[in-house]
Amino acid sequence: MRTNKVLGFIHLFRQLRKVMSEDNVQYKVNKPHKKSFLTTPFGRLIDDVSYMKLFFITFLVWLSVSIYFTIASYYGHGMNVKLADIDTLEVFLSAMYFAGVTLTTLGYGEISPLGFGRLVSVLTAVSGLTVIAVLIAKISSERQSSILLLLHTSDIERRMSEFVNNIDECMFLISKYEKSGEFDLLHKEIKGLRALVEIINKYMTFHINQSLFLEIGTEAAIKKLLLKLSECHKLIWSLREIAKANEKIESVTYGVSKKMCFIEVMLLAHNKAKGELLEKLDSGKLSFKHDVFTEWVKTTVTEKKIQQVLKSLPEVPRQSWPRHIHKEIARKLTLSNAVVIKCIDELKSRELC
Repeated sequence: MRTNKVLGFIHLFRQLRKVMSEDNVQYKVNKPHKKSFLTTPFGRLIDDVSYMKLFFITFLVWLSVSIYFTIASYYGHGMNVKLADIDTLEVFLSAMYFAGVTLTTLGYGEISPLGFGRLVSVLTAVSGLTVIAVLIAKISSERQSSILLLLHTSDIERRMSEFVNNIDECMFLISKYEKSGEFDLLHKEIKGLRALVEIINKYMTFHINQSLFLEIGTEAAIKKLLLKLSECHKLIWSLREIAKANEKIESVTYGVSKKMCFIEVMLLAHNKAKGELLEKLDSGKLSFKHDVFTEWVKTTVTEKKIQQVLKSLPEVPRQSWPRHIHKEIARKLTLSNAVVIKCIDELKSRELC
């Protein structure tokens, strides 16, 4: 099993950059991280070349060089053959023979290149040496690569399992602190969960770009982790009533939702770029759940919004407020007019304005 196709890499390199906005999460495939101690782009290109591709490339070079020497021989830049004594087919067969012995670097010498054909012969010989070097390297390293691939697969599955266990631990503590009403500890634990989700995101992004993360049969482990994230999101969503009254918890729960959504969107983007290797990566519906959360954040009056509106109100008596001040505040805070009006009504009931 190999990395994605050469055209796939070109597609990856040109596409893309990450875009994350406050209310929307998008992902465009990034160029792999620059890691000098890992495989170079050329190394990844060579690793992608299968035996069939290698044979096809060799045949294409051989045929192209043969056609060149067939045509160029009539203009003094091909082979030193007596064109008057042979027909075009024999010239082509001689060109195929010459291209073959040059490509394999045998070079018997009975036919030699002329003019610009000498440069083409040199490039053909270099191509032949490269093909032979790649072929020998691939054959000699195939067994070792298979063993390393098995070890890498096992390590990824182990890490995915550890992430699932870590999420379970966070969910247990979050549920515990929610029931006990220890909101400071609850906030701290959700922050820890957010950090964990960020670690998972960076781990996946790195290995998608630098190794065969989507190609090596870890589909079950990836889907298990995504389903666990979906289960965790359900728990985070259940905290929205607490978040309404607690500014810090609102911010951190929404942040966790956003990062979970980003993992799913990132995986879907890379999976599509690599030819839909895995199916149903969106079974956890993290993007949909984040959209629902975003809509709730936009339309619900929370303590965070109340405090933002309070800070935006002019420090003058209500009677001196400009007309339609709620519209100005709504534009400034990117909130709806209805939400700002409700926040102002809540501030009035608290006698804070």
